[in-house]
This record gives sequence, structure tokens and C-alpha cells, in this order.
Amino acid sequence: MDWWNALGWQMQFFWVISIVSSILFLVQLALNFIGHDIGAEDINTDFEIAADFSIFSVRSMLAFAALFGWTGIVLMNKGYSLPIVMLGATFAGAVAMLSIAYLFYLFFKLQDRGSVFDPYDAIGHAADVYLTIPPNQQGVGKIHLTLEGNFQELDAITPHNQPIPTGQKIRIISVQADNILVVEPLLALET
Repeated sequence: MDWWNALGWQMQFFWVISIVSSILFLVQLALNFIGHDIGAEDINTDFEIAADFSIFSVRSMLAFAALFGWTGIVLMNKGYSLPIVMLGATFAGAVAMLSIAYLFYLFFKLQDRGSVFDPYDAIGHAADVYLTIPPNQQGVGKIHLTLEGNFQELDAITPHNQPIPTGQKIRIISVQADNILVVEPLLALET
């Protein structure tokens, strides 16, 4: 404890910031790699460059604090004045924050959507009516669609004035906000 007491308050400040933020960053990183994505909820700011690239996330803030603290310790040991140390530590922390944000942005870009179905991918594709689709968007029917090897049973409506019976071929023309597909009979396209 003599070592700690011999330090000035500035040096104690940097050591506390360094140790606490480094431990939290390593714990968060380890949990992230085993599947617990703690810190993925980004702080909502106007500083987001793209939808998946956020500068102010928990992990990037921890990276800022860790490098801020360690740089402050190094600069204090070299004998620089407190304003220079704060400026240098802030710059190093900002570089760490941007670097971590960018690295995780690249990391998450590599992830595959897997078998997640996006109804907008179905637009223009043909499918079979499973349950009759009522006319004039007055009710919801069901269609069967196989897209990229995945079988889907989906809700569908039609703007046409005739019902589309079970077994008829349809084409998907759009998607409503609630992911109900808007379809039309293939026969209507051919005439």
C-alpha cells in the first residue's frame, strides 16, 4: 500500500481508470465471444456513421477509458504536465474508441443472416395458394412459397375483385407494413 500512497492524486486517478476499464473491457469482450452480446445496445446519438457502425457503444467507451488511463500513466511517468497528459490520453482514448467501433462493425458485417426470412425477398416470385384469398383485400388467405430452398407458409391478400382459390398459382407483388404479402393471380398477368 505504500506504493499507492506514494502516488499523487493524478496518477491514482489514471491507475483507477486503467484497471477498472481494462477489467470491464476484457470481461465484456470474453462474454461477447461466448455469445453474450453485452454492450451491443448502442447509446442513441446523432454520431452514428451507418446503421451498424456506432461510435458510442459500451465496448467502445470501455476501450476509450482503458487507453485513456494507460496513456495517462505512461505520460505522467515521462514527466509531462497535466494538460499535456490529459490531451494525449484523450487523443489515445478517441483512437481506441474509433478503432474498436470500426473493428466490431467489420466483425458484424461478416455474420450471415442464416435462414432469416425477409418477405421483401419474395416480391416477384410465384407461389401456390394454400387457403383461399378473399377479394378486394377483405381478408387474409395463406400461400406456400419455397424461396432459396426454404419453405414458407405466409399470409396474403389480393386487391383483385375475385377470390383466389386454393391451388392457384399467384405472383407476389408487394409487402404490407405488417408483412402480409399482396398477391395477384398468375392468370391475371398473362391476359
